[in-house]
Amino acid sequence: MVTQNQKHFTADQCAAQSAPLAPIASYRYFDKIHVWLPKPLNRKQLREIADECERGSPDALIPHYEPCPYHPDYPMRLDLHQASRQAFKVLARIMANSSNKPPLINYAEITWDLIFNEQSEADDCVQYFLNHLVQGWHRKSMRVAAFYKWKEDDDGFEYFRDYPVGWTTRSIRTGKRGLMGHWFSGYSTRPCKLTGETGCCHVEARYSSLRSVKRIGIVNLSDLIHFDFNGYFDTHLKLYNLDEARLGRLHRNQQSGGKSRHSSVEHYGNSGFTYNRDLRLGATLYNSLSLHNDPFQDERSLQHFLNQYPKARRLLTPTSPIEIQHVYHISRNTLVPVTS
Repeated sequence: MVTQNQKHFTADQCAAQSAPLAPIASYRYFDKIHVWLPKPLNRKQLREIADECERGSPDALIPHYEPCPYHPDYPMRLDLHQASRQAFKVLARIMANSSNKPPLINYAEITWDLIFNEQSEADDCVQYFLNHLVQGWHRKSMRVAAFYKWKEDDDGFEYFRDYPVGWTTRSIRTGKRGLMGHWFSGYSTRPCKLTGETGCCHVEARYSSLRSVKRIGIVNLSDLIHFDFNGYFDTHLKLYNLDEARLGRLHRNQQSGGKSRHSSVEHYGNSGFTYNRDLRLGATLYNSLSLHNDPFQDERSLQHFLNQYPKARRLLTPTSPIEIQHVYHISRNTLVPVTS
């Protein structure tokens, strides 16, 4: 039996993580948007908007008839699921004809679905994001954890893990109150929400609160209509490689007080075999400090390692070995290719 302290990556697993990922399709879209309205909509208006969300599904548009907690003069909230640009145009036209107050957008899920031929490739993609994703600005309480869902049972509220292969970069909430701020999540255990394709690695950025949504340039409906998904992911989804040999040298210098600028490498005989002691030390540090402190999982992540060893940030180099052939967004309930 392999314990947490004994767990290590095999050569094949390491090679798989360094090899380029090549999805057969890629979709970028708004998975969910929350909009507070200054005036309630009637059934006909709701149906017109819902027809442009999630291929016209009845659950595509969920109205909530309750006042906004911090703006009581906004009596209605709309939850839009997989809305097309046309849906936001319809809502903007309705609002322009019925109220002078602009809608308030306080929640957004910006999604990237990567489709692979095999489910195992999608699972590898999730692991790749764990090993390379870094969220630069975050609260001290943020940590990478298993992806949980919130449910209610006869004994009250409890946590359970809904996605066997999934993660989130946000601390788990401890009550009914929703989380605020910005965080990433990902999983590979469900089909693509747009097409139903299996082998889907679903990665999303979540922004909760008016301030958080505003930071990425979303203030009004026009910003949703013209949102640049490619530009967003290029700017905000940061993937890095960690140089484990330099990490080992950095740690060795800190422990010894030295200023070595070269790795400690030993050569054996005429066979050409070399042993990099700094690489070994760096790999040991990463395997030890990147392990999640979570009873539901036995996973590692670069983000968790950096939270434990922040000085290693200087050793990161940008990487993006995901080979994208085609990217699509939703327009008028159809998938339209996007050019870079």
